[in-house]
Amino acid sequence: MDNEDQQASQHQWERYEFAKKERRALQRSGVPLVETYEQFISRITHELGV
Repeated sequence: MDNEDQQASQHQWERYEFAKKERRALQRSGVPLVETYEQFISRITHELGV
């Protein structure tokens, strides 16, 4: 894996972590969520390719 690929992979993981933090913030604020946590993780990893 070259440096550019490593940077892209790191960026995808950063986006994954950000998405999880945003979901937690929504949950804490009482926003009703339509997908389970497992569904969310499955969707976000698929969308980000991680």
